[in-house]
Amino acid sequence: MKKGTDPTDVFRANEELIKALSDYMEQEKPYLDTALQPDRLAGYLSLSEEQLLTLLKDSFGQTFREYVDSYRVETFKYIVKYKSYARYTPGALAEHCGFVSTSCLLEAFRRIAGISPGDFIRSVGGAR
Repeated sequence: MKKGTDPTDVFRANEELIKALSDYMEQEKPYLDTALQPDRLAGYLSLSEEQLLTLLKDSFGQTFREYVDSYRVETFKYIVKYKSYARYTPGALAEHCGFVSTSCLLEAFRRIAGISPGDFIRSVGGAR
């Protein structure tokens, strides 16, 4: 923090950035792009990449990848709960949610949800 900067002002600015980022993620869904990089989100917020990474770490305790993967995992959960997904291969489901591969989906899902995607599907009444 810069000398003479009011901590309350910094907190409010961060809150506004977090709100803007959350709105952008929920409305525009940039996390569905398998090639999403930090510079895209930073640019949207008019921040440097370093400032974005610091904001994510300080506000959410997450890295960029963890933050983006949390949205992707929630998208997967939504798809398998509420949409017809049986016709999709695991790889197609992973890509549809923004993951580069099935293995990336498996790793992120286990890290975030604590179970495998297949176990999650079974827990919500799916057959996979």
